[in-house]
Amino acid sequence: MGKTMDKASVIYGANGAVGLTSVNWKAIETAIEDKIGPEGIMWSPAKKAVEEAKSNKNLVKAYVKVGEVNGDLVLRIKDVRTLVDKEIDTTLVKQYKQKVVAHEKMVALQKDGAKDDKGVVVSLDPKDKVIKPSSESIAKERKLGEDAPLQRKDQTYGDKDKLHTGKVVEDKDLKEKAFSSSNNAPIVILAHGTPLGKVGGGKVHATQFGGKKPSEIVDYLKKSLPVTYSGQVYLDGCYTAAGNTPLNFGSQVYNGMVKAGYFYLQVKGNLGMARTVNGKECVTHAEIEKAYEDAKNEKEKIDKQIPALEKKYSDIDQKINMEMLRLINSAGGRTPKEFTEEEKKKESEIVQKGEENKKARMKDPQLGPLLKRQGELKAIIDHPDYNIEALTGTWGPEKLPPK
Repeated sequence: MGKTMDKASVIYGANGAVGLTSVNWKAIETAIEDKIGPEGIMWSPAKKAVEEAKSNKNLVKAYVKVGEVNGDLVLRIKDVRTLVDKEIDTTLVKQYKQKVVAHEKMVALQKDGAKDDKGVVVSLDPKDKVIKPSSESIAKERKLGEDAPLQRKDQTYGDKDKLHTGKVVEDKDLKEKAFSSSNNAPIVILAHGTPLGKVGGGKVHATQFGGKKPSEIVDYLKKSLPVTYSGQVYLDGCYTAAGNTPLNFGSQVYNGMVKAGYFYLQVKGNLGMARTVNGKECVTHAEIEKAYEDAKNEKEKIDKQIPALEKKYSDIDQKINMEMLRLINSAGGRTPKEFTEEEKKKESEIVQKGEENKKARMKDPQLGPLLKRQGELKAIIDHPDYNIEALTGTWGPEKLPPK
């Protein structure tokens, strides 16, 4: 005998009433949707098992029923003869029992009407000089629509133009219950991502987020987030979605949440090194980051070389500026537009000296090439190819909320 199927959970074929040749797949689908809504049902293994059973001479009196076994929804083929100890099980829906509970809660929530819901911004590194201003920027400037949950066709996220609360929840030790009022508005959690792996190989990924492992982030969310939450959780840190590997941080968090019964949420992360600018994320893809890092390191070396070589030209600039300042002071408060012809001529000569000093800089055999290369490297670092807005990866949802 196989594992016990809970009789109360049988949604199709109770009392052995459906034989192998009478299976109604549409009726099974309808029965499943009545319990958990639209679902990705694993039909192929079940249909194959029924077809094979039809030609099995040892199962001439077999019947089919669908019910719960160990939390999953299973199609069971069983012979009515007590002496034929034969059961063939195929899984139709994994985590079925949890999905029934989640669906019931979601339907009840929608029946009662959506609760007032505001986006939550959490900082796991509240004193960090990078994370602190980034968190405040997102809380005050980022619209909820930037991280809107996935919607059905022809539907839109109603709060897309609203802003977050403006207040950052500071929670380095994961002690707060920050998400108890969340319904479907985005949650943004900010922290530094700790990378592991070599860029260029497709495997670089975050091992920790704010010093926390994926399982710790899952436990933190579970502590207060309703199982009916149907929004998006944004793990806003470096590399949180990077890496074609089972160790991908965002993937581990999402899978952990689904395993815990959260079927309606999404998890989003960054595909490389991230930085916050005016409430938006600019990301350097992990696989092209080496070019960015090489340019950054080379520019830092050049930046250190330039001041000594540039000193004599800087001294000339200073003298030129002082000469211009004396001219302005001698004009007795008159603006350059009000200068006499003689003063305008003098001003033109001073400007010309500045231009000549600028050209001399660039022609300097040592300094000139460094300044040119410095500009080229700055263009690489600031180039949009290396700083892509919203370069993210998203998981989910396992299911869309019922209408």
